[in-house]
Amino acid sequence: MAFMKPAACYLTKDEAREYAPPGVDVSDYEAGWYGRLSAPGYLDCTDWTGPFDTEAEALKNVMETFEVDENGEDLND
Repeated sequence: MAFMKPAACYLTKDEAREYAPPGVDVSDYEAGWYGRLSAPGYLDCTDWTGPFDTEAEALKNVMETFEVDENGEDLND
């Protein structure tokens, strides 16, 4: 079982800008679906990516970016 799993969440413009990585131009961060890898029950996670129009698009991007399946299992094993 993988430690980090793909996750998606709808973020408002203010939330998206609050969670933007330090040092980036937050003007690109709008309301929408954002995705990341997250360790359920822990604080470990990657930065949010997005926005996307749908939850499925956000999850697909996370899985392609980190080369994992829907359970977080590495596709390169």
